[in-house]
Amino acid sequence: MLKALKKGTRIAKYGSYAGEDILEMSGARGERLFGQFAFTPSAETEIKSVEFDGFFGKKNFPAGTEIEWAACVKLNKASCSYGLEGEVPEVLVPLSRMLSERSYSRIARGENRVFCCSFTIPRDCGRGEYTGRLVLQTESAAYEMEVRL
Repeated sequence: MLKALKKGTRIAKYGSYAGEDILEMSGARGERLFGQFAFTPSAETEIKSVEFDGFFGKKNFPAGTEIEWAACVKLNKASCSYGLEGEVPEVLVPLSRMLSERSYSRIARGENRVFCCSFTIPRDCGRGEYTGRLVLQTESAAYEMEVRL
């Protein structure tokens, strides 16, 4: 399962979270936008790639995309006055490193992998709606999620 996480969403339980089927963002020309999405497999698997195919609309553009793995710490109970428990992002790891180390790319059934992505809107981009597609490829299947701008 591949789901978009809204700003401020935290993963409350291992293997489940409140997610959306579409990652929606809005911004102005020249801005850099940030989003999060999570992958939770129904069976053990290995992540082979995570890619974004660019935005398509009045003008197609690649969006200067960066995708990183948000390595998380599992907290069984609240650890401070913030009251956080569950999976809390600790550090952003370059996607290339995550995919090159099997201990990171291998994922058990019901475990979460959270990713952060960023997109740059070109300065010459016209107003309107644009759509793109994030694709996460595992050893056995491809998972897609629409991205709307």
